[in-house]
Amino acid sequence: MKALKLLALISCVLLSCKKETAICTDNCYTLNVNGRVVNGLTNTNVPNVPLIIDQVKSIGVLFSSSKIVQEFSANSNGTFSESPRIDSTIFQNGYVLSLKVKENSNYMTLPKSGNNYLYNLTTNSFTNLNILVYPKVNLTI
Repeated sequence: MKALKLLALISCVLLSCKKETAICTDNCYTLNVNGRVVNGLTNTNVPNVPLIIDQVKSIGVLFSSSKIVQEFSANSNGTFSESPRIDSTIFQNGYVLSLKVKENSNYMTLPKSGNNYLYNLTTNSFTNLNILVYPKVNLTI
C-alpha cells in the first residue's frame, strides 16, 4: 500500500512540473511536420485541434515529458504543416520526439493512436500523418 501511495505521489509531481521549451541555438535541423486531424467516428477532418511536439525521455514503460519543442493547431480545414527548427542532438541520452494532441476540452485520443514518436532524423515519421481524435461528450445519468 505504501508503494502505491509513493507511486501516486511521484506521478503527481512529474505531471505537475512546468515544461521547459526547447530552443535551437546550434546544430539546427528543420523538421517537416504535416498531416491531418481526423474524427475517428466520422472519418472527417477536425479543425483547430491543438497539437504539441514534445521532447520526451523513456523511463521504463512510461514516457516522462521534459521539453516542449513546439505547440500549434490544425487549421480550419483540419490539416497542419509546420517546420520547427530543432537541435539535431535532441535524441541524445534516450530522448525522442512525440507529436500528440494537446489536452483540451473538445477532443481526446486513444492511448495507442494518440502519439507519434520520432527516434532519430534518418526517417521523418511526422509527415503525412492521420491523427485520430474522438469528440468528448457529457454523460447524463
